[in-house]
Amino acid sequence: MMVQRLRADGLTKAVTAILTQANAKRVALAAGTLPQALALPDAIRRKGMQVVDWRATPDLDAQFDIDVGITDVHAALAETGSIICTSDGGHSRGLSLVPPVHIAIVRRSDILPDMIDYWQRQRDLTPTQMPSSIAIITGPSKTADIEGILITGVHGPGQVHVLVIEDA
Repeated sequence: MMVQRLRADGLTKAVTAILTQANAKRVALAAGTLPQALALPDAIRRKGMQVVDWRATPDLDAQFDIDVGITDVHAALAETGSIICTSDGGHSRGLSLVPPVHIAIVRRSDILPDMIDYWQRQRDLTPTQMPSSIAIITGPSKTADIEGILITGVHGPGQVHVLVIEDA
């Protein structure tokens, strides 16, 4: 997991640099609430990359053809260095789990000490308000075979970039 701390006005530059380095051609974004992220689709198109509307396909199939998934996160945990992505109408569970590269945008104010604080934040939600899935991500996917040979990115992103927005 690669982490960068930056000011909100540097978000577009940081994202497009990662996309260029990843040689991305097709990119999908989750609908987030960070105002600076609203300029990302146009900036990505200006770099010659296609912005894919993941909502146009009701299943995850189209997300397997995406090079990079960009999401905001619902929380980050300082204790473990994990990010938490939940699914709802604006957030596909696949964008953080399916493409080979995941860029997660974290507001500094969404960094919590630990899982106890995360669940404390959720306690007032009714069962119908709870997300249908919660992904706790602590780095790129990894697996090992019987001989203990570690392979990264087999069943999920091989690269996870976390952009912590300092002044959001």
